[in-house]
Formats: sequence, structure tokens, C-alpha cells
Amino acid sequence: MWTIHVSSTFVTNLTQAEKSVTISLVVPCILSLNSHLRRAANTVKHCQQIINNLTLSLKKRFRGIFVRVGMESQDVPCDNLPFNENIYFTAAIVDPIFNLRWISVDVTASSDVRDSVHQELTGKNIFTLLFKFNYAMYIFSNVSL
Repeated sequence: MWTIHVSSTFVTNLTQAEKSVTISLVVPCILSLNSHLRRAANTVKHCQQIINNLTLSLKKRFRGIFVRVGMESQDVPCDNLPFNENIYFTAAIVDPIFNLRWISVDVTASSDVRDSVHQELTGKNIFTLLFKFNYAMYIFSNVSL
């Protein structure tokens, strides 16, 4: 149970940084935390209910990510799901720390689904997404807080 607390605390602290870009951390961290919870569910003898509730809560809060990568079924239009916006996926792809490695490591769908996710994210629309992402970063960097 301690490892779950440490993992969730690490992800929380990482994504709440004030002096660094954190949007690229959203998708990889959420999927990594889900993988960690899955492994804990298979190894921890006690606290199974807590692990199950944390997993359900994570999947509910970030449903758009899980649907987009093929790990959850889509029962409502994708546009209405939280964290389904292209910016989260594009930011993870253009971040040299992550690129597309998180797909092969933390996406637990079948290899066909992983391949189609990879294809969708790197398809011909990637240039449009990169332009929008770079423009948004330019606008954000010029905003005085």
C-alpha cells in the first residue's frame, strides 16, 4: 500500500510544478499510475478494495485518455469525455522524455489497438496538432501572470 501512496504522491507533485511544463506529463503519468495500480492489485494481499476504488476513480476522471488509447469502451461521444483533447497527446509526443514510448509500456490494449493508437497519433494530422501546440505554447509564454 505504501508504494501506491508514493506513486500517487510523486505523480501529483510532478504535475503540479509551477516552473516547468507539465501538460506533457498528463497522459504518460496517468497511464503509468494505472499500470502501477494493476500490478499492485495482483501482488497486494490486503487493501484490494482501496486499489479497486483508486483504479475506478482514475478511469472515471481521465476517461477520455483511456478511451482514446483503447483501454476503455466508448459509450458517449469522445468529444464529451474529460482529458480527450489532442493537446494532451500531442504534448506527450513532442516531449523528448516520452515521445511514443508510453504506448508500448503502459497501454494495456491488444497490439492491434496499440498499433492503431500509434498510427492515429502519428498520422498526417500530427503537423496540424504540432502547429496548434506550438502556437498555444507561444501564446502562453507571452502571457504575463
